[in-house]
Amino acid sequence: MITVICMDGLGGRPEVTFASLKKALELEGHKVVLVNVEGIQTDGDREQRVLNAFYVEKALGENEQKEDRKIFLLGHSAGGGAVRKAAERLSGDKALSGIIVGSQSMPRFVPFMTRQLFMSMLGQFHNLVLGRPINTTAAQYKRLIEPMPETQKRVAIQERQTIAGREARKLAFYPDSLKDYACPTLYIWGSKDQWISASAHRKLYLMLKKCNASTTTALEVEDSGHDTLASKKGGWVIEKIIDWVAKQ
Repeated sequence: MITVICMDGLGGRPEVTFASLKKALELEGHKVVLVNVEGIQTDGDREQRVLNAFYVEKALGENEQKEDRKIFLLGHSAGGGAVRKAAERLSGDKALSGIIVGSQSMPRFVPFMTRQLFMSMLGQFHNLVLGRPINTTAAQYKRLIEPMPETQKRVAIQERQTIAGREARKLAFYPDSLKDYACPTLYIWGSKDQWISASAHRKLYLMLKKCNASTTTALEVEDSGHDTLASKKGGWVIEKIIDWVAKQ
């Protein structure tokens, strides 16, 4: 049995971000757990919720005595960073079969700023520095999620949530360092990510290959923005995820 635990990123709604992926995974007979993001204030909160969900699913597997149970962690953006840090803490836990990180937030010493992110940060600089809640305007958010098909774009803009200022400040100015871990990893990003530069993703991929004792696989999605699942190649990305999970 395969369980995929999904964690969303800043201002995201997991039931929206992972809707298509959840449907596809469940059609394959897999279990999908969408981690609640309400009330998250820090990146530590996000990481701990990933870990809590993992321990719950692990305990269920032990109680049901299902030795073939496999648990995967999947995260988008800040959720991807949380999943990666959770894997660092779970390194060596045999219940964790792999992690999938999409457009993940950057660790220390990886420059990632894009022009679009810089312009959006300028518009919210006061709130960002003070760690106050950030409510992006439609124009600011649109700049960050391009390119995206019009239908998905309208939904993303309409469903955008308030961003926790403390978490955004930490990720922007005081990110954690990358640590060694051992877990099969699928790293996905868009070649036209306006939130985190594609060059930063490529650099982090090479770093992950060095610090991960297991296999790290890269999937750069051409002409996709920050949310590869909502890109015009979203269906193809989902197929790649399902195929990778099945092979672990």
